[in-house]
Amino acid sequence: MARTTALEKERSTLEANLALTGAVQKFFLPKSFDDDHPTLRFSGDYHAAQVCGGDWVHYERPSADSLTLLIGDVTGHGAAAAMITAAAASRYGAFRQLMPGASLKEAFLDLNRYLRELAAGEYQMTLTGFTLDARAMTLVGVTAGAPPCFLLRQGKLQTLTAPSTPLGDENFVIGDLATALEPHDRLVVFTDGISELELDNGRQLGLKGLSKLMLATAAMPVRAARDSVVSSLKSTLGARAPADDLTLAMVDVERA
Repeated sequence: MARTTALEKERSTLEANLALTGAVQKFFLPKSFDDDHPTLRFSGDYHAAQVCGGDWVHYERPSADSLTLLIGDVTGHGAAAAMITAAAASRYGAFRQLMPGASLKEAFLDLNRYLRELAAGEYQMTLTGFTLDARAMTLVGVTAGAPPCFLLRQGKLQTLTAPSTPLGDENFVIGDLATALEPHDRLVVFTDGISELELDNGRQLGLKGLSKLMLATAAMPVRAARDSVVSSLKSTLGARAPADDLTLAMVDVERA
């Protein structure tokens, strides 16, 4: 009886600590996953596989008609991954304050050095970052071992990807992503928890399955499209908990 009581107390303490970690992690996520700016409209969704997770999404507006978006994924999920995520998010925020004019590539290089020192290769982080400019109509980004991104244009899907390795890799390689934007373009960025979502038949959703979901929502406003895709993912999961964190972000473009 005493042993059972002790185990129950230990379990309760662990659950409380996980809940606290999850609560702290939310400080590093957007206060809102909907931003109806007239030129660059943002909608996203974040769902941790456990009480806390290793995914990170962040967006900021450097100017009235530009938006910078980052989506990252630390190795694994749960409390340890959440702590590394929080550390990376804090480092990025500090770097931006100290180096306000620095490029995303410089920020990624700084994060790579930081994660190498912090985790010595035990934990790595995939990360994609984009800056969209609705005046210049440009999309400039960098990727570090992250899944491909989608650019939805006139009912067709383009894939944006470049060879790269995750942050914290000893032989780090950063990938450059850039293209011109057109009115009504939609940028779609996601973590591999979505593309690797297991279907009822045991197979993964994959990039092909996800692209079908995106094309099916092409005519919808970005918030409705996000809701539709998330609803489809939840329907696929049913009563199952996801095996990995699920993070999705979409940005619709209009000329400034």
